[in-house]
Amino acid sequence: MSNQNLLTILKVKKAICPKDKMHVDYSDGCNLLFRVYADGRRSWIVRLYKGGKNFARGLGSYPTISLKEARKSRDNYKKQWAKGIDPSITKQKAKNLSNKKALNKKIVPNKLQVLFLVPMHISFDSFLNPDSNSRSYIKDDGKAYNSLATDLPLGPLSMSAYLKKFIDVEVKLIDFNVELNLSSDFNYKDYFEYCKTFLKKLDFKPDFVCVSSLFSPSFDNFMDCGKASKKLWPKSLVLGGGNIPTNDSKYIYDTLNCDFFDGLCIGEGEKPLLDLLTAKDTKKYLEKAMCWATQKKLKSPFPFISQHNFIENLDEIPFYDYSLCDMDRHGLNPAAPIDLKFEDGVNEGQDYAFHIMTSRGCPFVCTFCAAHRTHGRTMRYHSVERVENDLKKLKESYGATKIIFQDDHLMGDKDRVYSILDIVGKFKLQSLYQNGLTLYALDLPMLEAFYKAGVRHLMLPVESGSERVLKELMKKPLKKHISERVAKDCRELGIYTNANCIIGMPGETKADMQEGLKNLRMVKANWFNIGIASPVIGSEMHELAQKKGYISKDTMGADFHKAVIETEDWTPAYVQEMEYIFNLELNFVYNNDIEYEEYELALRGFMNVLRVRKDHAFACYYAAVCNAKLGNKKEFEKFLKLFEKYEATPIWEKYCKKYNLTKTRLKLFGNNQTKLTSNISNFDGMDPHGAAKFGP
Repeated sequence: MSNQNLLTILKVKKAICPKDKMHVDYSDGCNLLFRVYADGRRSWIVRLYKGGKNFARGLGSYPTISLKEARKSRDNYKKQWAKGIDPSITKQKAKNLSNKKALNKKIVPNKLQVLFLVPMHISFDSFLNPDSNSRSYIKDDGKAYNSLATDLPLGPLSMSAYLKKFIDVEVKLIDFNVELNLSSDFNYKDYFEYCKTFLKKLDFKPDFVCVSSLFSPSFDNFMDCGKASKKLWPKSLVLGGGNIPTNDSKYIYDTLNCDFFDGLCIGEGEKPLLDLLTAKDTKKYLEKAMCWATQKKLKSPFPFISQHNFIENLDEIPFYDYSLCDMDRHGLNPAAPIDLKFEDGVNEGQDYAFHIMTSRGCPFVCTFCAAHRTHGRTMRYHSVERVENDLKKLKESYGATKIIFQDDHLMGDKDRVYSILDIVGKFKLQSLYQNGLTLYALDLPMLEAFYKAGVRHLMLPVESGSERVLKELMKKPLKKHISERVAKDCRELGIYTNANCIIGMPGETKADMQEGLKNLRMVKANWFNIGIASPVIGSEMHELAQKKGYISKDTMGADFHKAVIETEDWTPAYVQEMEYIFNLELNFVYNNDIEYEEYELALRGFMNVLRVRKDHAFACYYAAVCNAKLGNKKEFEKFLKLFEKYEATPIWEKYCKKYNLTKTRLKLFGNNQTKLTSNISNFDGMDPHGAAKFGP
């Protein structure tokens, strides 16, 4: 059988996928395609025809299957196809039989011990010195500390379940976000010292230490966890996984010359970790497997071409190993916002939320996001039946009443969403959707389905009020009128909304920020979560900022309340000030709940602020206003006194003056003798390359 031989070995090696596409195909002729994915995967595909229909069958991945081998496989495939045989079905049946036989063979002689470590998700400095716009709380030592999210670490829970499906293994999880939240004091000189001291006390001698890290703010903590682990257990294999090692392995090994991570997993870790643990020679396997980066590979003169090892059928992953978590500890976050604690406002006893992920992947190319680098752009789903079984088990076996969905793109299949909402409603579960909502998919019928399922709170990815920023800088297919419509529909249905917004994108101007602030006032959300654009490793925004010299690697530990990008138009200090101005204006001065005279809802937001910032003068002022409108004279007097206490402090004096918040004006509210609106000028808080004119 003749070949056109359009490809060469050199063409295959140099083939790339543009960042704005999910994948691109290179033809070799005679039905053979070389497919290159945006996430780095490379595979061979043969196209076949039958009954007027087009069929595609995978022949294997590159470089496991060479160009020569792919051509031979293509020819054999076409011969069998002509005889009415589909080799993929035959191959799958053989694979299933092999897997069944392998289950007994993969039992390792000695029970392995695997330790999963989750570093705190913000920088050490941010933890010790919380920003004025951060949630903080007072510990027993009398000092304020930044809040650490205690979301269940689904990656380790999934990997543990997958390992236990095949091998006899003992797994332990240490989530430092939980440990530090619950610690009575923190007097260590740095995070490395804390990690080493904490881990030294463990009654556990791991054969493998797996450090999981997703976002840039935890980079230094990720490195310290690995360094401390190798120091304590030099004979153990210390491994890294998650977004950071997937996207920055070269920097870790080459630039930083890291010698304490034995391997860094590329992409999701279930299959790579299982294959490693069951390998006869683990160190040799690390050097051979393309889904593991090592120092030797990255320092080699030959380019390291990584390859993801995805689980295509997510139902192969067993029910998450929630037994690794002490739910009373994970559910206790002293600074968690009331509005994220559903209806009751408090997580007490067994009334905590379980996290779940029903899909992987995201087809979008938002410049500030890097989720696709780990899970790919091709959507993979748990079956609806599997989701129902998981929720049923959580409710019946764990007593779950609240579920938080963590999908990166939940709305990819609207019919599937309707089915999941029916299940949530059937089990009478309260549910929250922190990620994965796409506003264009939230039409009125979909929102009504959410409401019918008992959903009373949605996180809306509004992102920006500037359409130029949305389209050109974020590459997000969203129009501001859609955000306005969704927020309005939610309000009319009785669904509380948080609007997530980002400012400080590379290329964003001061004029864009002003326009964004003005336009966001038209989005009638209950509350706005304002964050600063953080250069997440692996995102297009991070690459652009580095290319233009807006950031350096020294800013790796930046979080979403600390600006590290500096452009020709503004400084980091300017953006941080603007973040605070956005917060003050959208959530207080022009509060939408007050505009709609929904004073109880508005008071809910202000009380949430006061739980973690008792000295917040604006929260005191508007809490007094709401109580006056509700006829709560005693509460009005209480917050009036608190406002009088804080309005003249260095932090608040200039802000109160700017927005005309005075105790004299506030006293009039008790007699309904003044309006809520205030005349304020456009804000330009600082010189573009100077210091802030106002306080934090």
